[in-house]
Amino acid sequence: MLPKYQYRKLQNEEIRLVTILPSKCSSSAIKIVLNHIPLSELKGHFHYTSAETPLSEVQKTLPSGWQACINLKGQFLYRHQHGNYGMYTTWNHPYFYWEALSYAWGHPDEETEAVITVDDSFSLFVPMSLVEILRQLRHPTELRRIWIDRIGINQKNVEERNKEVKRMRNIYRHASRVVVWLGPACSTSALALEKLEELGCQVEVTPRCEFLPAPGCKKPQWYDPSLELPHHKDKVVLEAIEKLCNRSWFKRVWIIQEILLAGPDSIIQCGSDSISWHLFRRAVLRLSARGVQVNPIVDGNIHWIKPLCKNHHVGDTISNLLLLTAGRQCLNPRDKVYGILGLAAQRTADAIHPDYDLPLKDAYKSVVLADAQDRQRLDLLDHCEQSATSQRDWPSWVPNWSVDRKGLNLVKILPFVSASGASKSEFTTEDDILVVTGIQHSQVTGSFPIPATRGDIVELFKAYQESCKLPFSDQGLESYRYYPQPRVALIDAYIDLVHLGILRDTFHDALKYPTLSGARQNFLDSVSSDDGEYLGGRSEYLKGYKLIFTEGGYLGLAPETTREGDLVCVFLGASLLKVLRNHQDDPLTYTLVGQCYIPGLMNGEALIGELSTEWSFKYFTNEWGRWQPRCINSVTGEIVGPDKDPRLGDLPPGWESLGPALEGSSASCTPGAEDLDP
Repeated sequence: MLPKYQYRKLQNEEIRLVTILPSKCSSSAIKIVLNHIPLSELKGHFHYTSAETPLSEVQKTLPSGWQACINLKGQFLYRHQHGNYGMYTTWNHPYFYWEALSYAWGHPDEETEAVITVDDSFSLFVPMSLVEILRQLRHPTELRRIWIDRIGINQKNVEERNKEVKRMRNIYRHASRVVVWLGPACSTSALALEKLEELGCQVEVTPRCEFLPAPGCKKPQWYDPSLELPHHKDKVVLEAIEKLCNRSWFKRVWIIQEILLAGPDSIIQCGSDSISWHLFRRAVLRLSARGVQVNPIVDGNIHWIKPLCKNHHVGDTISNLLLLTAGRQCLNPRDKVYGILGLAAQRTADAIHPDYDLPLKDAYKSVVLADAQDRQRLDLLDHCEQSATSQRDWPSWVPNWSVDRKGLNLVKILPFVSASGASKSEFTTEDDILVVTGIQHSQVTGSFPIPATRGDIVELFKAYQESCKLPFSDQGLESYRYYPQPRVALIDAYIDLVHLGILRDTFHDALKYPTLSGARQNFLDSVSSDDGEYLGGRSEYLKGYKLIFTEGGYLGLAPETTREGDLVCVFLGASLLKVLRNHQDDPLTYTLVGQCYIPGLMNGEALIGELSTEWSFKYFTNEWGRWQPRCINSVTGEIVGPDKDPRLGDLPPGWESLGPALEGSSASCTPGAEDLDP
């Protein structure tokens, strides 16, 4: 056997690029060339013409062994003589055209290894599954240049892995295209790809997920979300698509950034069949459009794919990106964070330093602090959740992203609220203690399970009246009032609560959301008939939470572990309300129990007060389809925000409002500018 390949240290901006040598025999041994090339020399996709650039100048850009030529049409082509493999020619510039592979790793303990040949002189052990991928990607007569993480990174060198993780952004962004490998073909994969391609050719999709007929399409009516497609009616096609979408690639962490950073020419390949990534994602979004009932066969798996089909994650916050990793798999739990750094805003990504040698707790802690120091927000604390299984040596303010959250996730459901407004966080650390600035709003005075029956509702309303020390009403449920806001019926406050405020009344043009009056009627019908569908549905939806009463008569939603005596607080720079518990061993410290939702406190009211009666909050979508709060004046019709709040006066001299940071786009923050309210 040839001697083992020894990795040389990467210099400066070098990456190791694999060249797969051609073979007309599909079963022949895999041979590659492994080159160290500065990534800066690989950036950009260049297409030279003889009229623009002299042949001598193009020759200077070529790697050793390559020669530039011009044909009779004036086109450049490139030739290369490689050992015993003869003459090789290509239209693609050998430096400037290269691919990056995206595939699902298998578990090391379950994979057998095989040998490939490097530079005709060395052997390299790689998983057998990767050998099969290389065999499928190998061209009969042409060289194929591709970056492969399993080969391009020395996996046994932790220091190199730490550095290369931060360079994934540039590798996948600057590759000429990304090749997604789903695995070998099966009996239905070709049909699935064919039907997805057919659908993708008929529609175009905007960043706001609006559907349009694709120019020149053959089925212009297919764009309409209310139209049931032939795909929806064909069980064989649906099962083929479901089987394809159930491939392990879709459920891995690392692939999120690999495909979201991919160029427009990227493809998805299954066996020898492939589809343009652009067509694939258009088809997935249209197939799952909510205008018609989606077949449950497909809907169960397609939710993993939909977030990958939208562009607004590039340049997003770590908090939002971490929602994409929930439920996805990775071999190292640190990769729940490290695996999405390439998508984060550049400044935030630069502030986080991957370290696979750190204990998991310290790795996550360093991410929380780096993000907070960079963005001056404490939004990652919103991911904390205490449970009976929480580790005692794990600070309650450090999320454990290695454990998938069960039940309702307020961070995911309510990304548009901010209980602290646009405030700037203030914090320090003392070992594993986080010292934050905020206010104590109220104390929990009682709690109640989420009602699932008519009897539960009656008992809840009685318990609420007793908690607020109000006289019992015998005039029926509709006579109860919400104590903090006497003009609001307790029923309406309850409905707002169990719907988490997501009602059409406060969301502009959100036709898919129920109205307050409609939800109220469903509630009353359910209670009067003792039909458990509405109440039971809400109870199941809010699993992991319970209702709480607080001082001042507030009704809220808090984690099941919340107790009487816990505190509801607002931290500067945190989006969600916090439930704190006094530490039993030290009265000056607290445990973070989790997040809390209380109607009337989710838009900075605890810090700067309520809106005056003529103003109200309403949510509008931005250019990326994300909800943002605005304030509407019922008298004048004026709409202000998000850079202006009627509760605040004019800015101090020397300050200028720049509006909120545009999260979910590639826009960067202006150096020295404040995104937070002075």
